[in-house]
Amino acid sequence: VGPPKFLITKRAVSKSPMVGPPKFLTAAEILFEPAESYAISRVTVVFTANADVLPESMVVITLGGLVRDPSAIEADASIQVDPQGTGPARIWGANAALFERNLAEWDAVTGTLTLQVIERSADFQLVAAGTEISFFMGQDQGFRLPFAMYENDPSFLIQIPQAGLPEQKFDRSSRVNRVNKGFEISELQYDDPTQVSFPNRPTDVSILFRPNVALPAGSIIRLTLPNFTCVGTRLRLSPPPLYPLFTTHTKFLTNPGEEAWHYGTWNQSSFTLDMEVALGELVPNDAVSGVALLQSHANCTLPDLLDENDPDLTIEVTQGQVIYPEPVKRSEKVVSRTFLISSFDYQPREKESTFLWTITIQPTVNITEFPIEITMPRVNNILGKRNIHLTGRDANRILAQTGFWDQTTFRLTLPVPPGEQLDAFQTFEFKIEESQGFTLPPELFKNDPSLTISNAGNILEEPVKVSPMVGDGPYANQRFCMYQYETGVRTGD
Repeated sequence: VGPPKFLITKRAVSKSPMVGPPKFLTAAEILFEPAESYAISRVTVVFTANADVLPESMVVITLGGLVRDPSAIEADASIQVDPQGTGPARIWGANAALFERNLAEWDAVTGTLTLQVIERSADFQLVAAGTEISFFMGQDQGFRLPFAMYENDPSFLIQIPQAGLPEQKFDRSSRVNRVNKGFEISELQYDDPTQVSFPNRPTDVSILFRPNVALPAGSIIRLTLPNFTCVGTRLRLSPPPLYPLFTTHTKFLTNPGEEAWHYGTWNQSSFTLDMEVALGELVPNDAVSGVALLQSHANCTLPDLLDENDPDLTIEVTQGQVIYPEPVKRSEKVVSRTFLISSFDYQPREKESTFLWTITIQPTVNITEFPIEITMPRVNNILGKRNIHLTGRDANRILAQTGFWDQTTFRLTLPVPPGEQLDAFQTFEFKIEESQGFTLPPELFKNDPSLTISNAGNILEEPVKVSPMVGDGPYANQRFCMYQYETGVRTGD
């Protein structure tokens, strides 16, 4: 008995130097007949390589978007397929005999067709560089086209690894349907779409979409979200808050671990989210799909400004059933919700004196059912008034030209009449006369940060941008020690 024998399976060398020019297919075509939506079609493949193809080499063809219908396969003892169509497919044509048993192997999960070149023999040594190879699969093999394919579609790929020919696109492919591939529905929602969205704050981002072609395993849906910020590279996918029964998130890759969850890959430098369809899964084209990036998991924040249906927000499929980039069809407007102008003026500007109060504002968003709220700490109404009469150019834009003063909270509320609005980027001016009884506090800084303005539920509370100083003269608690008739200010030495 000799020493034990150890078998090592044959595999490609991991690394080797390049010799000569790059290897590639100088021509590659894939044609369908008939080239019609959902048709059972004859598939013809023609290619030429600039390098020799050796015996037993594997030709791998990716047919992104095609499916195989077992019910359309003609009965044949050598053609046995599973319910998804995985199994051998008969090939015909000028060079079909170059491949083992005149068969190709179809994998419905990955959407790939694999053919093995026959073994070396006295009659066959290799396929010489520059030789055109062609074969076809008839309609009896059950290959069904999708709803649409581009002319020269990048979803079709071919490679011959053992010959050193890397994966590349077919130079030519048949167009299917005059309608381009695309997304019939694509929508971005932030938090509750019935509420406003604030920039630079963590928010839920929901993505709803429906492509017009089914997206098989290996397809990568890419969203480009300029100037969004998310924490981490693997972002957990969840059902949209408004559609808790959606299960679309389960169709994407799973993060391994004790608590497995589905994820998309976030690239902060390019602002892209890639969601890859997992093996055995399919994103349908006959139903709306939806996923969400919840703030509790992804912690995404919105940029400062997004237009309604902003064209910079795009969706595409970069791999598998490729769909070229297109703008997201529906998305909410996001602006820096603030007052571009918020200015107070007091006449006279004397502490603890009644005064004419002029309020000037310019919001960046429409102000509708939410009231404007102004906080003025230590301002008193010596007449004890609650209902404050407004004058000035735009006083009629406030309900009954009346504001409401709460002395306890030092808050003035200005309600907008039902059904009306103060338009964004328009300047509004209101005045409160001295007769309304307001008195200034003993002191206020210039642009005092304690003076605030907000529009409840629409514009968050923020300091008034411009306001004058009050109390810049002497006041009761000032204490300075000086000699009478001293000619200068005394220094430390």
